[in-house]
Amino acid sequence: IRPRKPGDAFVPHGMQGHKKLKKYLSEKDVPRHKRQHQLVVASGGEIIWVVGHACSATCSVTTQTQRVLEIEVIEENPAADEAS
Repeated sequence: IRPRKPGDAFVPHGMQGHKKLKKYLSEKDVPRHKRQHQLVVASGGEIIWVVGHACSATCSVTTQTQRVLEIEVIEENPAADEAS
């Protein structure tokens, strides 16, 4: 799990070719201030999940799938921490 890097690209589910992550997030109307903090899950240098948005087509679950990794993202709420 890492922050996005300049030039990152992945194959969005349902597509054949790579798409730049910057363009993907822009097309999904993710605000610029959130784009710069976007996390991705990578395996062997390849993005397999854009956290909160899309999985890569290269790791789709099929009838051939033998193992599945489930990741839960828990967002911190700074306002709730300050109220405590």
